[in-house]
Amino acid sequence: MKTRYALFLILAAITAAAVNSYSGARLEDKISITSPRALFTSYAFITIAKFDSINTERMIPLKQFVWHHLDRTLSESYKKEIREVYDSLENRMFEYNAAVLAVLCTEPPEITLDMKRITAYCEETGKDPAKLLSCFDSMKGLPGVLTEFYVKARIPFLWEQVQPWYEQAITIYQKKVFSMTRDALHYVKYSEAELCEKLNDIVIIPHLIGRRGNAFGPTWLGVKYDIHTPWSRVSYSPHEFIHNMIEAETRSGIYDHAIIPLVNTIWDSSTTASARKYYPDKIAFFDECLVRTLDHVVTEGYHTSSQQSKVARMLVSQSKRGYVLCPAMHKALGLYEASGKTFSEYFPEYLKTLSEILTSTTRSKKTAFKYSTSTAVP
Repeated sequence: MKTRYALFLILAAITAAAVNSYSGARLEDKISITSPRALFTSYAFITIAKFDSINTERMIPLKQFVWHHLDRTLSESYKKEIREVYDSLENRMFEYNAAVLAVLCTEPPEITLDMKRITAYCEETGKDPAKLLSCFDSMKGLPGVLTEFYVKARIPFLWEQVQPWYEQAITIYQKKVFSMTRDALHYVKYSEAELCEKLNDIVIIPHLIGRRGNAFGPTWLGVKYDIHTPWSRVSYSPHEFIHNMIEAETRSGIYDHAIIPLVNTIWDSSTTASARKYYPDKIAFFDECLVRTLDHVVTEGYHTSSQQSKVARMLVSQSKRGYVLCPAMHKALGLYEASGKTFSEYFPEYLKTLSEILTSTTRSKKTAFKYSTSTAVP
């Protein structure tokens, strides 16, 4: 174990030296940490539309605070109107699309699509604004609804009241974002320069009243957004950045012929919970399992046996939620760490190792089942 750790430290140092020698943009130049009022307004609207007093017992304190303010402030007739609007818009992707729409809007008091910024981006890239915004066709009226809600719900007053929560969250993020993102870069041996070159700007958003434990990282108008709602306490992980670091392997199509058979071995056992609901595509499912595995390894640590044991336990929990590839993916990382290669270079070998682990696991389960049935008492 000590030899493995020492080898990894040497490799990390070499990677860090290569990163530090880069004279272009740095992460510090790219990243801003902020809390847009348009996004807060959008999810305050969702909070009062979606939840009633029974639900508040399961909310984190800040969300409870927001709900109670809105419930006291708004008339019953207006709350009914809000719920009717929400019911007409709600679908599997509504909350995600509402968040993306909010970051493309101007800040209150008048919440509207920032067409000046959108048009400038489309002129620069040659993209069609109408086509770019077509995914929001069913939500065209939402910015106007939010503008009215902003006034009636007394959001300026509420925003002032919640600022201590957001200021604390931003402080926590400032302490973690750069170090943890660099830890992820070092682990997969992906250059900071390449990440900076890929993304025009990076906006980190502590999203404190979203769906608990939810994170998403859309890239819009050349900006990478990392929008994260904590569980019971504010924390940060480089999950969304890891997607960017490995997508050339998982999403390129080059390895689909190897990835899909791997997923097929466990596909029937991943039908429950959130995994298949949000990742019905096999490549997307594989990508998400791998990102969750790498995220836990980087966030919790991989230097000691106790850290690795903790990660293993956490990934078993992920497996129970339907991300059943995670434990095998974690096991397969041992040879990668000792390889000296970048994760991109090692990826074909990683798939081979993962296949061997999954085949061995499947064979063991079948043998255990055969033994248990053959010796059962009638």
